[in-house]
Amino acid sequence: MFNVFISYRRDDSAGYAGRLADSLDPLLGSGKIFRDVEDIHPGDDYVKAIEQNLQHATALFIVIGKNWLTAKDDQGLLRLINP
Repeated sequence: MFNVFISYRRDDSAGYAGRLADSLDPLLGSGKIFRDVEDIHPGDDYVKAIEQNLQHATALFIVIGKNWLTAKDDQGLLRLINP
């Protein structure tokens, strides 16, 4: 089984991650690509879903946008240093 996990920041690279998923889907087949917005449903444990899908991933794509290093959370802290 081939599973791809796409990691990205919604604020600056969601569109690129979506295009990547759309491009890979015909090659790999439906249900082989994990993206949080499509595969984590309301009421699901977000952290558990991420961890489980990472554990079963054969490949990991990390999409780094232009604001990746400087993205901040609601409190103004850099997201990069948040574990």
